[in-house]
Amino acid sequence: MKNLNELTNQLRELNEQAMVALSIAPELTRGIEAIQRKREQLEKWARQERVKAPDAGRIHTALVTFFRVKNIQDIRHARYLCFGCTESVLPNSTSLLDHSILFDELLKFVKSAQKEMRAFRLMYRGLLNAYFSVHPEIKELSKAALASWVKLRDFLFDNLLHIRDVNKPRDWIEYLHFNHEVLTEKPCDKFGKSLLEGNATLVNEAKQQLNITDASWFMKLLVNAQVDAACVAEDGLFKELIPKLLELLKTHSLLLDRNLAKILDRYFKCAAAPQHLALRDFAVDHWKNPWLSTNQHKWARVEDNTKMQITRWLKEKFIKQFFTFLADDGNNDQRRVAFWMQYTDQIEQMYFAFGRTALENRSTDFKQMRQEMQGLTFKLEAGGVPSNNAFIMKIRDVVIVEFGTTGNATYFFNASKPLPFNLSNAHQPGPLWGLYGDGRMLKNWSSPAFIDKLSHGGSWEYNFSYFLKNSLQISTDEQLAKIARAQAEQAERNAITNQRRQAEINSLKELADQHSFTIKDNREKGGALWIEKYGGFSEELSKLLKSKGFIWSERNSSFYKSS
Repeated sequence: MKNLNELTNQLRELNEQAMVALSIAPELTRGIEAIQRKREQLEKWARQERVKAPDAGRIHTALVTFFRVKNIQDIRHARYLCFGCTESVLPNSTSLLDHSILFDELLKFVKSAQKEMRAFRLMYRGLLNAYFSVHPEIKELSKAALASWVKLRDFLFDNLLHIRDVNKPRDWIEYLHFNHEVLTEKPCDKFGKSLLEGNATLVNEAKQQLNITDASWFMKLLVNAQVDAACVAEDGLFKELIPKLLELLKTHSLLLDRNLAKILDRYFKCAAAPQHLALRDFAVDHWKNPWLSTNQHKWARVEDNTKMQITRWLKEKFIKQFFTFLADDGNNDQRRVAFWMQYTDQIEQMYFAFGRTALENRSTDFKQMRQEMQGLTFKLEAGGVPSNNAFIMKIRDVVIVEFGTTGNATYFFNASKPLPFNLSNAHQPGPLWGLYGDGRMLKNWSSPAFIDKLSHGGSWEYNFSYFLKNSLQISTDEQLAKIARAQAEQAERNAITNQRRQAEINSLKELADQHSFTIKDNREKGGALWIEKYGGFSEELSKLLKSKGFIWSERNSSFYKSS
């Protein structure tokens, strides 16, 4: 009984102790969780390792000192130099990049500190900051500076492993390790596609981890990356992206030329490339008229076919504008538009002489039209009514003058003879030169250069096209294209025939060596292919030649083939 009571008391004490432990367990758990959270915060803070750039004044002093004494004092001095190596504070607004010997000395010093992980990492971070501040596509660099910049990029790439400590990882280093493309010749390519799709997550992460500011070249070259990504897309998607790309270029003028050229060339590689009004107007707005000599350096950025297509589009636009805004029948009769559009590709030059009404019109359409036609315009003097205007086009050696108001014929002049007017004055700066719209110039039928004039009465289109083709040897674009297609097809057939004939000749030459006969090929002159043999043909050779389609000629005692 006594043992039973003792056992009962012991169980009661254990139960009480257990109840006490259970009552304080939540407090212990909360404490442990708080400690764990604090530890995680400290680890995260250690991984982030925010590196603050040194004071600008100290960087400036360090650079000037290094330039003067040609010696790096210590790691702190080197760190300042790393952060400031791209700053143009040295004589003649140069940076350390411009002074190859000094820059090489800096990289040598930094590399020598590889075994001191923290010091090396701090200097590396300074060089990384400097790297993201300058890029040769954004800022023009001297030859020496460009070479140094490439060395800087390669140094950062080659030393990635030397700043990485797997036991004590740092977020920015891990990010750079897995996104090392930013240290290559194509630093932004992987970001372009996602940004083009409206996803800025990758870019924002790069900015945060690598301390990239909005002023960095990286943010600007993202424009290039987006254009490049769009240009490798299939035709349909690329066309859908064009409006977005043009909007992007509006705010990045320094990158406009490179990217506009890529967009234009890519567009004309599409299986179907109909006239794109927004693309045409954007290109002409920034590079101006593609057929004026003063703008050739701009249009040299694109392929010849691209320039030719934009030229055609712009000529078509100008023809429509003249007969819409500058002619009496513009809103009612588009016959002249349709007629001259047939000759667009052959119109080498076009000029416009504005009457007083067109020159003084302040509407948006007229202002834009005059701006786009800059370098092609004159002031029409003595043109009759103020609303009259003249459209002058040159097709080979023929200059054609159309007038806007009714009652005016179309005049044709021979450009190989002295014209009664000077069209080159349209390219001169300053006030518009005048062209007389009467017998002194544009209607000068007594000029040695005058050919003829035609009116627009009745079925005038037939009369015009007949006169152009039969008297001036000027066919429509479609007629010339049909001739060109026929010539190309014939050339292809000829090439196939010549290839077949050459293979045949090569085969016959082998037989000629065996059987001692002579080959004479007169087919290019309309004759036949002859096989001649002194002493006659054996029965065996005759059978062989007949099997190859040759025919025996009794008259010439030889074999021949006409095709």
